Amino acid sequence: MKKKKTRTLMVLCAFLAVLIAAYAAVMVYNKNKSSEDSTSGSEEESVVILAIEGTVTEMTVESEKGTLEFVLKEEEWLEKNNEGFAIRQPVLTSMAAVFEKLVATHTIEENTENLAEYGLDKPSYILTARTQDGKEAQLFIGMQNTVTMDYYVYAKDVPGVYTIGTSSVNYFKRELMEFADLPTYPKVTEGNFLSLETKNGEEHLKAEMLTESAYDMSGILSWYVTEPFEHEYVAHTSMLDTVLSSVAELTYSKAAAYDPDEAELAKMGLDKPQKELAFTYKKDSTSETEEQTYTFRLLIGNAMEGSDYYYVMEEGTKLVLLINKASLDTVLSYKAKDIVNKYFALINIETVDSIRVVLDDGSEYELTTPENDADDAKADALRNVYQSIISIHAERVIDSQTGPFTMLPLTLTFYRNAEPKMYQIQFAEYDTSYYLAIVDGEGIYLVNKRDYDQYCEDVKAGFEGLSE
Repeated sequence: MKKKKTRTLMVLCAFLAVLIAAYAAVMVYNKNKSSEDSTSGSEEESVVILAIEGTVTEMTVESEKGTLEFVLKEEEWLEKNNEGFAIRQPVLTSMAAVFEKLVATHTIEENTENLAEYGLDKPSYILTARTQDGKEAQLFIGMQNTVTMDYYVYAKDVPGVYTIGTSSVNYFKRELMEFADLPTYPKVTEGNFLSLETKNGEEHLKAEMLTESAYDMSGILSWYVTEPFEHEYVAHTSMLDTVLSSVAELTYSKAAAYDPDEAELAKMGLDKPQKELAFTYKKDSTSETEEQTYTFRLLIGNAMEGSDYYYVMEEGTKLVLLINKASLDTVLSYKAKDIVNKYFALINIETVDSIRVVLDDGSEYELTTPENDADDAKADALRNVYQSIISIHAERVIDSQTGPFTMLPLTLTFYRNAEPKMYQIQFAEYDTSYYLAIVDGEGIYLVNKRDYDQYCEDVKAGFEGLSE
């Protein structure tokens, strides 16, 4: 029994020795194989497919999408068939660098007898480069390897089929519009706008900064809604700031077309645009330059089918751009009536000598504005009543109404020491919810009936407080 156990132990030890030897052999083989693969990979990576000498001045990209021809003139790349088309220069510089030295990732075959296997019998792209002194290099791009994602290629006058990385190929896989150097949308701060104009079908809005206006009695406002009304109206400052902020935040997304013909313009809705955005603005002056004024106008076409963009063009240019639809809709959604200041009795107290008020119950009051040397307590009381009188405001603005009107008793008459000498506000019936405020014979303001009633109560309480 003891001998049998000894023999078994010896057999197991011998078997273990064989396994150790085999393991060692495998490890040596793998180490050698790894070294060989590393050496082989290093050799493959050192294969230079293209190495054109001199500065590349022409490049051609041929594909099923068409042919693009780029030329270098006065150190600027241009597209030969699209005069005036602004190109992203760094992209073209990177493309030219591909021809200066292109290294293969792997050598597939040392000859070009089996091109069809790699999609090289009918290349997806044919890339050609030329130098000023006539040297030429040409690269044919076939299928993409679905595992490594490299592309199969071969070069003119270079034997063999190789693979190259995606980065070198992706430079050339662009349509013309992807090469476009997009214009910069104007960077304007809210305080630098001088005017704003929008057109959205039948809706038209124009607001401007004016140095003076016969229709502003406040003496503190500078923005006015000038169209489509018969005359300007004071603008609602905070509402206008909201619109200008939305305008300033617009930006271009990408290019869509260059120098389209009439049929293309019509398809994009840019032959007769129904929407427009325009504004003038200033740039802050520096010690070297004077303040300058700039004008910008954007023509807006149709929404691009299946996308979130509008087709747009800057006036006087050939490049069609895409801009976010929701952002532009926000800007165009504001109407002139939204921007009009609804406080229609804002009159500087310094220009008012007295006010005659007839309230809805027929009671009449007169307020003489305080003199500069008036008692502080009395002056404060008068000013409080004055603030109450001019606090009347509209909830809505409508198209101008000229009557005839069914008048209400409430009347505010301001007697002024400046032009116009008299400023009168009256009220008339309108519908079940609103009264119409008529300012100097013209009515565009609708006052909610509840606000009207509360206003009459507050003004009456203010006058009665003065007599206590």
